[in-house]
Amino acid sequence: FSALGFAKFAIFQSAVGVAVGVGILMIILYTLLPLFMVTLGEKLFWPSKKVLSHSDNKLWAFLGRHSVMRPFLFIVITVFITLPF
Repeated sequence: FSALGFAKFAIFQSAVGVAVGVGILMIILYTLLPLFMVTLGEKLFWPSKKVLSHSDNKLWAFLGRHSVMRPFLFIVITVFITLPF
């Protein structure tokens, strides 16, 4: 967005404001948000009183476990699957 500030077209020059907004948002996300999460802790999820749980998916558990043990094989498989697209 910052590079658009050099454009001669007025609509593209307004993107500088968006770039500043995104920059400030990133600063807030990396500083204030973790501060509030640590400070509030469990109170952060105040509307939800009961803990929702889920069961593990066997397919994703299998893929995750084997992709950590054989990363090169899974990278090759991923490339073959995505290459036609």
